[in-house]
Amino acid sequence: MKWSFPIARIFGTQLRIHITFFLLLIWVGFAFAGEGDWTDGLTGVVFVLALFVCVILHEFGHALTARVYGIKTPDITLLPIGGVARLERMPKEPTHELLVALAGPAVNLVIAAILFVILQAGTPFREAYMKLDSLSGFFGSLMLINIWLVLFNLIPAFPMDGGRVLRALLATRLPYAKATNVAAWFWDRGQAKAVWLPPLGGTTVPNRGAFGVSANGSQVVGWAQASLTQQAAVMWTHGGAPVVLHKTGDTVLGLSALSISPDGSVVAGFAYNAGTGKNTAFKWTESGGMVALSPPTTGTHALTYTTAVRVSANGRVIVGYGENVLGNEEAVFWVDEQPFRVSDIAFAAGALPASWEPFRAYGVDATGNSISGYGRATSGKIEAYVLVLDASYIPPQPPPPPLPIIKSAFIEGSLSIRFVGVPGIDYRIRGGKNLKTWNTLDDWKEGTGQEVLFATIPDLSDSGYFIQVEARAD
Repeated sequence: MKWSFPIARIFGTQLRIHITFFLLLIWVGFAFAGEGDWTDGLTGVVFVLALFVCVILHEFGHALTARVYGIKTPDITLLPIGGVARLERMPKEPTHELLVALAGPAVNLVIAAILFVILQAGTPFREAYMKLDSLSGFFGSLMLINIWLVLFNLIPAFPMDGGRVLRALLATRLPYAKATNVAAWFWDRGQAKAVWLPPLGGTTVPNRGAFGVSANGSQVVGWAQASLTQQAAVMWTHGGAPVVLHKTGDTVLGLSALSISPDGSVVAGFAYNAGTGKNTAFKWTESGGMVALSPPTTGTHALTYTTAVRVSANGRVIVGYGENVLGNEEAVFWVDEQPFRVSDIAFAAGALPASWEPFRAYGVDATGNSISGYGRATSGKIEAYVLVLDASYIPPQPPPPPLPIIKSAFIEGSLSIRFVGVPGIDYRIRGGKNLKTWNTLDDWKEGTGQEVLFATIPDLSDSGYFIQVEARAD
């Protein structure tokens, strides 16, 4: 390959590096130094070099497996976008191609497993998990990227390893040429396409992750790196730029939105404070912003941290877990932000024997009446539980505000929306031709009991339009 030069020969394969790779190192060094100082820049360069060592091992996984079947690999070239192993020919047998294609991701999987063991060495599992959650450690970040490389390379698209895996599997039943065409058709029809979620604007640290999605798929929540020392809980809407729900301070390394209600109105997650080494559960709503969820005050031992992991469909119940002063985990939940211990409710109702230890609450039904999780049973084994709450824990809410009477007129390609609203109730309309263009058409307007113009939607001559009406008590 032009503009590349050899740096080593390993197992008979020439390892080459493209000159643009050094431009990547220079850019990373200056970018990280700009967020901190020269030590941060050096850390960024070392991390990229460590990542590319993993890429080299990935490519040698392909090369050495191909050698087993008599196929040589003349060279491997490192580029800013990754590595390219040039085999002298493709395997003739589908099973051989399958194993050669899987060998690279398998190497990354082994690397991730080794790094996970390193993270746990001499550390309780829970603390190791916290390190991974906060993405604060060098090895933790490297482990997660190796896992990402496995998943990314197994996407069934050429020239990814996953495309060759798919072709090899098809070739066990079809002629090779037809298997190639079918695999290409599968990708072209969009069966394996994904939406790229952009990083926070203005940052040179692109790390981010997604955890929850709303019912119609228009909202995704997770975390995004705001700087070297700040991480934000964010929401992506329609695949667009992330909206910051809350940004961490310099002493807080991990803040993640883990769950979102189906209608996108309530988000739950946790903030990890590097100073205390503890989590604090939070709830976010569009009207109230982000609030910390207080731990339960009942029970013998106080809780020192909490994590919220799931929101009910109605947004009223959030489930999760915490850790008490003895270092033991306890399942918790919140109803309209009021905290409860699962053990308190279950033991009082006789649903679980007092010798049980409910560790975590992970699931909740649409109404919040049923909560599921796991804990240590009387036998000492880890077992699942389901706790059904009575009506006293989830009091009924007043009926939702009445929706307005919508009247519309279609005139010369434009849609004029008029409505008659109930006095004392605010209304707004959201809409779009599809989920990607879904937005708020106008600000909240108070109902007057009279017919008024709400919004005008132009250019509807060639497509339909989706409308969602929202109401709130004044």
